[in-house]
Amino acid sequence: MEYLVTLVQGIYFFVSGIWPILSMNTFLKVTGPKTDLWLVKTVGIILAVIGAVLILAYAKAEVNLSVILLAIANAHSPAVMEFMALPYLAGKKLKREGHHTCTRFAHLDLLSKSCVPAHV
Repeated sequence: MEYLVTLVQGIYFFVSGIWPILSMNTFLKVTGPKTDLWLVKTVGIILAVIGAVLILAYAKAEVNLSVILLAIANAHSPAVMEFMALPYLAGKKLKREGHHTCTRFAHLDLLSKSCVPAHV
């Protein structure tokens, strides 16, 4: 039962990864619309492979430092991706509303050097 979290996380990533590959329609109904379905499938494959590695490591009792680092890094990567997407998502919403991204959401635009910080 040592490192049971490896098995649980492996199952979660594997199932989450193969879901959009097996049924994109149900995946989109739960997670919302996406524009780049090829990207959804690509990330799904990567998640499924990482999940399979974690499951195998648990099953063979070979949970070592490399597997632990893979699990920790992969557990945090979706949050990092969401954080990195904030400026893009905020810009899309503001463009639909007729605002200029740089002035209203400059505090989210971490990579831009031309924006003046927003006064929120």
